[in-house]
Amino acid sequence: MKYIIGLGNPGSKYEYTRHNVGAFVLDYVRRKFDLSRWEKDALRNSFVSKGKIADEDVEFIFPQTFMNRSGESVKDIAGTEKTGDLIVVHDDIDLPLGTIRISQGRGTGGHNGVESIVDHIHTKDFVRVRIGIIPTHNGEQRKPNGGEEVEKFVLGRFSDKDLEIIKEIEEKVASAIGVIIEKGEEEAMNLFNAS
Repeated sequence: MKYIIGLGNPGSKYEYTRHNVGAFVLDYVRRKFDLSRWEKDALRNSFVSKGKIADEDVEFIFPQTFMNRSGESVKDIAGTEKTGDLIVVHDDIDLPLGTIRISQGRGTGGHNGVESIVDHIHTKDFVRVRIGIIPTHNGEQRKPNGGEEVEKFVLGRFSDKDLEIIKEIEEKVASAIGVIIEKGEEEAMNLFNAS
């Protein structure tokens, strides 16, 4: 079983905010691979969808906790055997808008949702699909300067123009997840991290 987690905050207030890009892109991937409808999993406090990708059983999980408590929804995925089957899809404030990077076993980069998962499963040895959220203006990127500015930025909604860019990479994320499941993360890194 592969477990794919889309990080975000619950509720319509946070829909299409930058911090929720992992969750709403994962919903596109769910539909692309014709997985089951989201169902509430009260034990995990999550929405869960199941199906198969490349003949592998998969379970998509959208935690209904707030971002900094995301690990509570995946704490039962513990131990080397299971954490190796974990893929986390989330926003990345260090990447340009419209880019994705696949990584495995690296630090949290200060991402509260990823930190919560590491704290609950006691390892960083899992795959991450990181989606860039920093827009480019006049050829340069302007990253927020920490603290309140970062929080305001990640909880802000994408502009219509930026959302179009995100929608263009949904297919890329779907393909990347398919390759990770079928051929492994190294193959996916070779294919998707270069572009």
